[in-house]
Amino acid sequence: MSGVVLDKRFFLCWGVFVLAAFFSPDAHMGYVAKFVLKVSFYSAAFFYGVYVLLALLPPRVEEWVKNLLLALSLACAFVRFFVGYAFNMDVNQILLQTLYNTNTAEALAFLKTQTSHLALILALVLGCVLFLWAGRFKWVVSRRLNLILLGLVGLGVGVHVGRTAYLSAQMGSLRLAPPEVLDTLPLIKEARAIYGSLQAGAGVAQNALGRPYHKDYLSVDQNNVPNVVLIVGESASRDFMGVYGYVVPNTPNLNALVMGGGGGDFPNLFVFEIGFFPFGNREEIFEVFLIYGDKETHPPPG
Repeated sequence: MSGVVLDKRFFLCWGVFVLAAFFSPDAHMGYVAKFVLKVSFYSAAFFYGVYVLLALLPPRVEEWVKNLLLALSLACAFVRFFVGYAFNMDVNQILLQTLYNTNTAEALAFLKTQTSHLALILALVLGCVLFLWAGRFKWVVSRRLNLILLGLVGLGVGVHVGRTAYLSAQMGSLRLAPPEVLDTLPLIKEARAIYGSLQAGAGVAQNALGRPYHKDYLSVDQNNVPNVVLIVGESASRDFMGVYGYVVPNTPNLNALVMGGGGGDFPNLFVFEIGFFPFGNREEIFEVFLIYGDKETHPPPG
C-alpha cells in the first residue's frame, strides 16, 4: 500500500453527517458543539478507517466500493437530516418499526404533506452535486502520515474510553464503551436500527405462528355465526378527529359495509362509523353497542 487517497467523496461523506448532526435531537439535549465535535471525530475516524482498508483492494474494486459508500452515506445522512429537521426525531429502531408496521398508502399520504421541505432537500442535493462536479482536490496520505493519523485516532478513542471508565467508576460501575458511540457512527447506526426492527418484526410473527389454535377451531359450525362488531378506527377513516391532519385513503370494501349499514347479506355484522368511547376492549362496551345498534352513535341531523 503506497498511500491512502482522500478524495472529494471522502470529505462529502464526512461533511453530510456533520451537517445532519446539527439537526439531531441529541444535539439539543445538551451542548450542541460537544455533540457535533463527537460526530465529527467518529465520522472522520470511521471513513478514514474504511479508506485505509479500501486502499488494499484493486483500483477498480476500490473505486466501485467508494461510489457505493458515497451513495449509502448520502442516503443515510439525508434521512437523518430530514427526520431531525422536520420532526425533531432520530433514526432509530422505534422509527423504523413504526414505518414497518404502517400501511404503505398511509405512510405515503403522510409524506406527501411534507412538500414544504422539498425546496430545502433539493437545494442540499444540488449542493452535493456541485461539490462533486467542481471539486478537483485529493489528499494523498503517505505511509508515515497514515501511521500518525491512525495513532491519533487510536489516542482519541482511548481518551474517550478512559474518560468513560473514570466517570462510570465514580458512580460505582465500571464501563469501558463510551455511551452512544455506535449510534454516532455513520451507516452503523442505520444498520443497527434496520436489523433491530426486522428482528423485532420477525419475533412478533414467530410468536403469533407459535400460538396454539383455540379449542375446536377446526370444527366451527358454519350455520351458527356469532355477532360480529366492526368498529372503524383512525387508520380506516379520513382525517380521523383531525388527529392526522392529512387525508388517508379509505378501503373500498369497508366503505361499502359502512354505506350498507352491515345489513342485507350480513345480518350478524354491526358497523359503527363513529364511536367515541374509552377502553373499547371491554366486553361491556360491546354489549352496549349490540343493544342500542348504531342509532346512538350517529351524529344528529343538520
